[in-house]
Amino acid sequence: APDPRNRFHLGLPSKLAAQALGLGLGGYSIDAACASSLYAMKLACDQLHDRTADLVVAGGINRSDDLFLHAGFTALGALS
Repeated sequence: APDPRNRFHLGLPSKLAAQALGLGLGGYSIDAACASSLYAMKLACDQLHDRTADLVVAGGINRSDDLFLHAGFTALGALS
């Protein structure tokens, strides 16, 4: 069954990486803004703790357009 966490286009690279590494069908991507890497590590630790996985590969990457981020956060009044 499809993983509901892959309802956005960003799930495909994770699926392809999991298949290339022979990790089965467990690959998925998350988008938690600034907390994505930390949340990925938390989910990985949860799966290891619950023994629903024997091996987990987790990490993060940032490829955002700086101008878009600064303009967006400025418009929201959220730029520190």
